[in-house]
Amino acid sequence: MKKLDTNWLSPDKIRILKRISFKSKLNPNVIGNIIYTRSFTNEYKLKLEKNEENEVDDIERIRSLMDDEYPRYDCYPNDSLDSSILNAVREIFPESSVENNLIIHELELEEIRLSIQSKIAICSNMNICWDENMNLKCNRYCLNIFSTLDKNEFSNLCFEAKIQKSDVEKLSTLEFK
Repeated sequence: MKKLDTNWLSPDKIRILKRISFKSKLNPNVIGNIIYTRSFTNEYKLKLEKNEENEVDDIERIRSLMDDEYPRYDCYPNDSLDSSILNAVREIFPESSVENNLIIHELELEEIRLSIQSKIAICSNMNICWDENMNLKCNRYCLNIFSTLDKNEFSNLCFEAKIQKSDVEKLSTLEFK
């Protein structure tokens, strides 16, 4: 039996996990996932409950949201960068959807590891591009598509996301798994 660490993550390690699931036109089941995390910023944070009026820090917000249950889906942040990434995946897999999770504990990191352990990791790329002074600039990210299907189903895929120049600084909060 493997002993698991049961430690809370330090505040700087807490992340929002985004899992994009996609289906093919021929298969109604989920055929693959792309997983990425975003770190918290002053703008990218869990939303306050409607009855909260005072500003609270991120740790207190997380505690209050978890008193009754995990944060509700509508409390998770979703910005133009998240939308651009999802839209890039939907260009190839139109039936894609996103699921949010809060990573605050080492057990959640282990759950993620176990959920992808039984899947094939297929290397792919995501180009995130923006216009800067009439020139197209791009950052290329290596990412994995996690699937139980044959690697050939996803060979040579490259996703193309378009963002506004004002969103470029948000890229520092992004990490693909």
